[in-house]
Amino acid sequence: MKVDGMKIILRLCSSVAHYSAPRKMEEYGIFEKLDVIKRSSGPLFKALRKYADATKKTVDVIGILDNCSPDVERVYAYCVNQCGIPMKIEKHSNPIGNAGTFRRQCEIAKTCGDREIAFFLEDDYLVVNPDVFMIIEQLFEKHGVDGVNPHWHPRSGAGIKGQTVDSLDVNGIKFGRIDNSCCTFAVRSQVLKDNESMFLKYCGQCREGDSFNNVWKSAKFYGVYGDTLMEHMHKCDFSGVFDLGAYKRK
Repeated sequence: MKVDGMKIILRLCSSVAHYSAPRKMEEYGIFEKLDVIKRSSGPLFKALRKYADATKKTVDVIGILDNCSPDVERVYAYCVNQCGIPMKIEKHSNPIGNAGTFRRQCEIAKTCGDREIAFFLEDDYLVVNPDVFMIIEQLFEKHGVDGVNPHWHPRSGAGIKGQTVDSLDVNGIKFGRIDNSCCTFAVRSQVLKDNESMFLKYCGQCREGDSFNNVWKSAKFYGVYGDTLMEHMHKCDFSGVFDLGAYKRK
């Protein structure tokens, strides 16, 4: 599949506490959810700038702000200004929750072109490999995958231990076939269009392991293992991470 570009569909909420936070987050200036958003935004836009410069392809960023403070808009306005990657903002002053923002992601992803990648992204995922978008593009273009999970998902078929099904290697990073995902993933737009009912069913149940994960059981969906491209921020040791340096999994 030839990739024309990516649409990053980012859902944000600053009005809830950051759950399952690692100990001593305060040492890294993280006291509340807004701090998480501040930390994750810069590396994301730098990686998008690198992808756009290297590929000369279109990058669209759409932010779904669910009951966010004005500070969130200021954070992303700064990133847009620094990196030159435009971002469209969709504000919901009345909370619509996880299910509502996921539904909006699905609706926006349906507008993607046939050769455009829809990237469903949550606000507490941190880019730790600045080549993340170029690597993901290679998986779609050279290996014909249907979707990619950009971090190690411990409940998936791809694991650090044991044999991994249909292993792929891109720039020394290994990917294996998996059959479930969290809510941060890249997907061919046509896969979502063909399985819209399963994705929307999740909006009613809002539970991992149900509905849209059934799509991955038959699709060519891959997750990184033994390494990561993006890290869920409550799963890692923050020392050395924010400058895109090495990370340590808890």
